[in-house]
Amino acid sequence: MLTGFNTDVKHNGKVYHVQTEDKGASNPVVETLIYLGGEIIEARRTSYKDLLEKRGFQPLLIYRLMEQQHKMAIADIREGRFESGPLPAQPPTSPTKSLDEVILEYLRAQAQQREAIQLQYDRDRTFQEGSSVELPVSVTTEKSGQPVAGAHVVARVISTVRPVMTLWEGYTDDRGQVVARFRLPEFPDGMGALLIQAFYQDRAVEEKHLLMKAPVPSPPKKKSAGVG
Repeated sequence: MLTGFNTDVKHNGKVYHVQTEDKGASNPVVETLIYLGGEIIEARRTSYKDLLEKRGFQPLLIYRLMEQQHKMAIADIREGRFESGPLPAQPPTSPTKSLDEVILEYLRAQAQQREAIQLQYDRDRTFQEGSSVELPVSVTTEKSGQPVAGAHVVARVISTVRPVMTLWEGYTDDRGQVVARFRLPEFPDGMGALLIQAFYQDRAVEEKHLLMKAPVPSPPKKKSAGVG
């Protein structure tokens, strides 16, 4: 039996608790329970009996299965899937991936844990004070370029006249992608810069962009006096 995961997830003013554990070889099931206010609102169970019967089985594969199921539950909470109530109960299911696929995913995850992360987006665009921004962002590993799912992406503004302002935050999907949408403030009496940040486990990356001033409208031209 492997040590499980316990995570508190805040969403729309509510705190959900996600608990995932291995029930052991006598009952080869990975169970994830989602609590709200001390009550179970969702139970997910995945049988790994088939994996136990295959050659090359390693306990680390069960750990990987637990990790995946736990992260999926957290992602569903953050996407608001429980705002309208619990999802229909599901019976225990067998893993849909082959043993080789589980091994490859585990090795890929292990490699990602050792790599730095990087941001990918349109760095050639300019960011103007007072403008609305819609910016597709990807988070990948630095060397292998693998997508990083569940990375926390934040858009902040620093300036010479105001405290740091958080404009937007979100999490990358399974493809390591998210679209940031926010409006940039104006600083008539100072200068500002946009910070695009990403955080994943113990790693972080940050990019800075100086905010451009909005063009000053030209004064209306005076009509020349007519010749009498």
